[in-house]
Amino acid sequence: MRLTRIIVMMVTALAASVSGQTRYFGGVDVGSKGTKGSLFSATTKSGENGIHLLYNKSINGRLVSSMKDGRFTKVGIQDATDAAKQLIDEMQAEAKKLKIAGVQYYIVGSSGVALGQNTDELAAAMKVATQIDMDFIDAKREGFFGLTSSVPRGRLQTSMYIDIGSGNSKLGCLVGGTDLKSFKPDEIKFGSVSGRTEGAKLNPTDIPAGIDQLMHDKVAPDY
Repeated sequence: MRLTRIIVMMVTALAASVSGQTRYFGGVDVGSKGTKGSLFSATTKSGENGIHLLYNKSINGRLVSSMKDGRFTKVGIQDATDAAKQLIDEMQAEAKKLKIAGVQYYIVGSSGVALGQNTDELAAAMKVATQIDMDFIDAKREGFFGLTSSVPRGRLQTSMYIDIGSGNSKLGCLVGGTDLKSFKPDEIKFGSVSGRTEGAKLNPTDIPAGIDQLMHDKVAPDY
């Protein structure tokens, strides 16, 4: 759940502005393979941040696997919006059960999902279903936050981050610093789900052969 880690880092930064108080955040990660929801509490005290997971659930969907010519289908969009609505409703129910108020909710599309040509249609459907504005993260930011949230600080500048996702694959490293500007990324526009889908298009009767062709013709040169 790479985007979940990214949301945690954003939550930490927000919570740091109000020392000694606890704030609550609900994050919905719309990915290529499915949609994930996480409810967090964030408390900052004496310069230390405490992040606690209160709810977590994943729902598989067809957002990317059903794409046609680089565009999300109505079926895929419906899958994603139904899942997001369900997760938001369940997080709100959990917040009510825990007697917490003032939860801030976010919906973020992964960098693989951001490659869709009609992300505006997806965002509009999400707004109707949840009344929440959907944002999208690019491969550079996803790779940077993935690296900095999973590698010890002392090893950041000697590590390379490789993330084979469902919709795309990302790799990168830090050069000269530890901020976003110092992150040198690259992206391969195929992942475990989109790669299989493309392989099936190249050879519908022999998908493994189609995937081999995709690896040889498009993935290997990029890598």
